[in-house]
Amino acid sequence: MDSSAPPTLFNRDNFTLETQPPKIIPIVDFSSYVVDSLPDSESKLSTKQIQTANNLINAFATSGFVYLTNHGVPQDVIDDMFALSRDFFGKSVEEKEKIAWDSVESNRGYVSLGKEKLSDLDKEGRGDEIKILNEISPDLKEAFDLGLDDPTSPYQNKYPSPASKPQLDSFFERMRGMHEKMMTAIAVGLGLTPTFFHPFIQRGGNTLRLLHYPPVLPTQITDTSRRCGAHTDYGSVTFLFQDNVGGLEVLDNESGAFVRAVPVPGTILVNVGDILQRWTNDYLKSNQHRVVKPYSVVSDGMLPARYSIAYFCDPDSDALVETVGKFVTHENPNKYQPVNAGEYLRARLSNTYI
Repeated sequence: MDSSAPPTLFNRDNFTLETQPPKIIPIVDFSSYVVDSLPDSESKLSTKQIQTANNLINAFATSGFVYLTNHGVPQDVIDDMFALSRDFFGKSVEEKEKIAWDSVESNRGYVSLGKEKLSDLDKEGRGDEIKILNEISPDLKEAFDLGLDDPTSPYQNKYPSPASKPQLDSFFERMRGMHEKMMTAIAVGLGLTPTFFHPFIQRGGNTLRLLHYPPVLPTQITDTSRRCGAHTDYGSVTFLFQDNVGGLEVLDNESGAFVRAVPVPGTILVNVGDILQRWTNDYLKSNQHRVVKPYSVVSDGMLPARYSIAYFCDPDSDALVETVGKFVTHENPNKYQPVNAGEYLRARLSNTYI
């Protein structure tokens, strides 16, 4: 293979970069929650399901991230989604703007370059500072957001084309099922009833996001200008599918340094969001991550385009999120007031969109 050629997005044989994940992010086999029936009581848990749940919690309580293997999402389905993403982002700006994102209430449609600035400042409500920061160093990415296809909702999805609707809706529902399985496993690992979180995720407040980081000169990505600034996610958990370009980094809380979350073929990267950290009174960690320079430069001197697919999981918009009682003790008092999940998400989005 010509090593000077640009990386081929979907060719796994071209994966010549380091593929070993950092020590702080373990690989967890999720097959017991994919193949076996989801337990609705502790008595129906298999030994493997208990072990998987414990492995997840051990990771989520330290780095907040895991690589999920044997997750049940077929590779051809993933490849087809990346192909759809590439096709959409290859269109002209004018064409993409026809389905532009227009409000935090809807949170659907095309997000243009410079429209959103991710920063951990938003957790402190410092939206004005984020907007100033965006003028200096905007995130070098564009995105497309999709929610639940609900005919009764005042907010409807904006599809790239009528032909794309079945594929996008099918993937959304597939990942909605993954969300339920993951929250079941998390509940088991936390010592709660397996269905503890189910009442909070009945109506699908999740967001499917296609992401494109266009090719840029290496000098365009600096300590202050990145493809995506350091931030935490807002919801319960996030599922991330990466291409083979790389650039994602996760904060190692012990050393204070960011480490490479290299793409590992056949896995989904899963991380804890702020809502789940609130639910567990900081027992599970919503950790900072960012997208910086990829790990190689193509022959023309440009940094290659990067594509990823994120599925952000949130409680139902009317859910009241309160710290679970078992995580509040005299030594560890409650750090969080109850929040309405929908209001919380909209407040966070308001701080990051320009």
